[in-house]
Amino acid sequence: MASNGLDLACIPILMNQSNYRDWALDVSATARLGGYWKAFLGTNTTTSTDAAELDRIEQCEEKAMGLILKTSSNNLRIELSDYAPTPAAGATGPVPHTAQLYWDYLKAKFEKQDGVSALLDFSSLVKTELAAAAVQFL
Repeated sequence: MASNGLDLACIPILMNQSNYRDWALDVSATARLGGYWKAFLGTNTTTSTDAAELDRIEQCEEKAMGLILKTSSNNLRIELSDYAPTPAAGATGPVPHTAQLYWDYLKAKFEKQDGVSALLDFSSLVKTELAAAAVQFL
């Protein structure tokens, strides 16, 4: 699937900590090539009131969010859509979802793998391998 000439099929689907690093590198490179990396950093802003400039900012944000959602597993997409961060002091209403919010959430969740998560991932792998072996045996 291509978006602005960028092949999203080359990006692995983010499943868990085991493929986060590869996913993050591919998403980062794709966003930079597509010209919307600033949305991930939260610097995709303007003080202009020009409608064309405001539309450009909004389009970059939508592309960045779409890239994250299109390359994440269904479970992670649901998790991201349900995520409701705590509003800043004095803020009213829910915090709007942005590419930076999604990026930071996934980064905090997966970037540093702890020992327990590594064991759980290994346990899932072993169960999968044993289940596959049992099916082949039958």
